[in-house]
Amino acid sequence: MRVLGAPSTRASASRFGLPSAVFAEHLLDVRAYGWVMRHDYLGETWSLTDRVRGKKERQLAIELELHGVREAIVEGHRRFRALNTLHGVAHELALAWMQLHKDLLASLHLVRGQDD
Repeated sequence: MRVLGAPSTRASASRFGLPSAVFAEHLLDVRAYGWVMRHDYLGETWSLTDRVRGKKERQLAIELELHGVREAIVEGHRRFRALNTLHGVAHELALAWMQLHKDLLASLHLVRGQDD
């Protein structure tokens, strides 16, 4: 789940080279343990539960310290977050432009229709 964000069953199955039906059964099993959650607001997607995410973050922190790379990873993540924020802004601007373009085309159609 962490590698793909909030992936679909199909995307997760593909990532690990498993048939979707087999992976779906695994997801249902780990959901029963309280390790993952299903979300339907973006289509069918899955994510780690807060409890499991916290545990995995603590494990990762130990590993990063052990290998002496924590500072480099934290800095890389800081830079990623800044770029990710810009991506979000660009996405919102693109959506606004598409709506404006759609509204403009509809207005032009109405104006042309009045001339007939």
